[in-house]
Amino acid sequence: MKTLGFQVGSKQVSKRLSYAFQDAALQPFNAGTNSRLGCLRIGYNGALEQLAGRESRLEMASSPYTPTLPKSDTRNLLVVPIVHTSADLGQLHDCVTRVKRQQGATKATLKKSEKEVEAFWSTLQEAIVAWEIDFSKLIVFQDALPWDPTRSPALEHRVVSDLAQKNSRNHQLLMWLMDRGAKVVGTEDPQLLVEDYNLIKKLIETQLSDTSEVENILDSLKAQQQSLLRKRDEYIASRIGAVLNKGEVGIIFLGMLHRIESYLSLEIHVQYPFGKPSFTNF
Repeated sequence: MKTLGFQVGSKQVSKRLSYAFQDAALQPFNAGTNSRLGCLRIGYNGALEQLAGRESRLEMASSPYTPTLPKSDTRNLLVVPIVHTSADLGQLHDCVTRVKRQQGATKATLKKSEKEVEAFWSTLQEAIVAWEIDFSKLIVFQDALPWDPTRSPALEHRVVSDLAQKNSRNHQLLMWLMDRGAKVVGTEDPQLLVEDYNLIKKLIETQLSDTSEVENILDSLKAQQQSLLRKRDEYIASRIGAVLNKGEVGIIFLGMLHRIESYLSLEIHVQYPFGKPSFTNF
């Protein structure tokens, strides 16, 4: 088992919010007729974390700090690691729940896990609301939010609005920021999202199969998944670099499996208001 630790400087972590991601064989699901971008509608967010193949625990520092706004000649990026709620999983939520029940999880433990994730988002939102900054100057990036240069930005806003109405705490927070003048922009390559979505389906089908080669196939698919995740991270970083200008502040809400730092321009000053995530054995 591994733990995901959030730390700010030398401060002690006094609040633990855990969210378990178990090895799971998800039930098959139908993406519907609009499957190319179905991942955006039926719960792509968080699917990678659910299929991460390990149990992880999220810890967040109890005393996050207010970020420092940049000087006029610098570019700043606030990285906020997140966990996704059941609302983000959409139709996949029922599949995940059935798998966890098959693995022995009780209604009580599942409810406890959901409450812990909700508590995480409540703590996160309370901290951000308390920031003494001009939110209208923020440029907001979001993992799994597609950017299509041939489509109107209204598409991105509609995706955010739709998921917020489905009680996604993540996207409700984006709406809160938008209401205060923040600019939410598409962040990911739709084609890479589709590729990732199809790979997740293969992982699910393989986990459900009876083939004697299941472990070898899973190892191959997971290697492909890691390679694709790196491509997504590289694209996200390039998108941030293209959008974020000198004197501007960006904030990105990023699932905990992502690692974009090594792909960012050295000109971009990165801050972690809630600490930098890192996996450590225990």
